Amino acid sequence: MKKIKVTISLSLIFAVVLFVVQNSAIVEIKFLIWSFSSPRVFLVVSLIAIGFVLGLLVSSIYTLRHPEQLPANNTVMSDPQLSHSQSKRC
Repeated sequence: MKKIKVTISLSLIFAVVLFVVQNSAIVEIKFLIWSFSSPRVFLVVSLIAIGFVLGLLVSSIYTLRHPEQLPANNTVMSDPQLSHSQSKRC
């Protein structure tokens, strides 16, 4: 199992390094009156991070507004005494 994790980790590191090397060109970004230059890899990683954060934000807002649509979780107990005594059995 450890060899599999090492192999996967090395493969991912290799893929990231390859991506950075192949996308190191400077690109110019223009939006309305703003214009700036940045390495393409920085732009791609930034957009992925922004999308991730926006996805978390939207799903959190939806979850807070619609708690009745959350899946029922039978392992959560409202009484801390019961929860504590049950964890000792494990």
